[in-house]
Amino acid sequence: FTLIQTNLYPNGVAFDLTVSGTMLLSAGAAPYDASMSFSNTTGDYTFGALVVESGAKMYLTAGITTFTDLAEGSYAIKVDADATLYHNSGTVTCAKIAGGVQELWMEEQDLYNLNIAPVGGTIVYISNNSPGLTVANDLNVTAGKTFKTFGAGNSRPLTVSGTATVSGTLGVATETSDWTFGALDIKSGGTYIATTGTTKLYGKTGVTYTQTGTFTHNDGLFYVSGGSQQMKWGDALHGPFYDLKSDGTGNEFRGAELKVENSLIIASGYISPSYNGGSGKVWTFGTTTAAAYISGTAA
Repeated sequence: FTLIQTNLYPNGVAFDLTVSGTMLLSAGAAPYDASMSFSNTTGDYTFGALVVESGAKMYLTAGITTFTDLAEGSYAIKVDADATLYHNSGTVTCAKIAGGVQELWMEEQDLYNLNIAPVGGTIVYISNNSPGLTVANDLNVTAGKTFKTFGAGNSRPLTVSGTATVSGTLGVATETSDWTFGALDIKSGGTYIATTGTTKLYGKTGVTYTQTGTFTHNDGLFYVSGGSQQMKWGDALHGPFYDLKSDGTGNEFRGAELKVENSLIIASGYISPSYNGGSGKVWTFGTTTAAAYISGTAA
């Protein structure tokens, strides 16, 4: 489905649209670039893939937009520089039906909710052509699926302003960019492979970290930024963290065990081991071969 110098208005709030191939909004001679505009659509869209060329504008539905295939051999979504994609507070689901992978190429455009749930394959990538990815609300990585960059020289920043729920795998061992979450929930069976840079919890209060799955520290910094946050991991499962940093008054680390292999830095305020029940609070610093250090105040 190709729009060329055309503005397509969906017919009604609950409008549904299915395009088995690629939905292409083509660049044209300004001001006649293609656009698909209806900001209060709540129906569901299903596309094989979406390409928004330079100058074109696309409003996603406030419902669910599902991508089942690829454009140009690689991309579920490809948004060119100077194109515009409005997330419309909707949910994007990557659900490729056949095997293989999907990539997201976003040029400074945000998604609102992102659901990683390929059907035939298992992996969705942040494209190495993309400067990074921002999810304005929540990210969900379903069980058995992986969301990552290509790592190493193709590392890219990821920002999730809401909660990243990880039932599959999030991250790759060669990631070096900084990743920021409002909250991080690692479910049983899920794995978060931290960047070698900084994983930051920022912007939310209350319970911002829950771990019943696996956290792989990757020799990176885990930074709890801002006060009144709670980190919960129960009796047995915990980090371990490599470098752990906290700022802000009243952050609570709620687990029977806390293990920090290299450094615990309390930049401001204090942290407290607030844990009710279980076998007690055991905080371990260092490893069998290396010492760790603490800077700041624990209360």
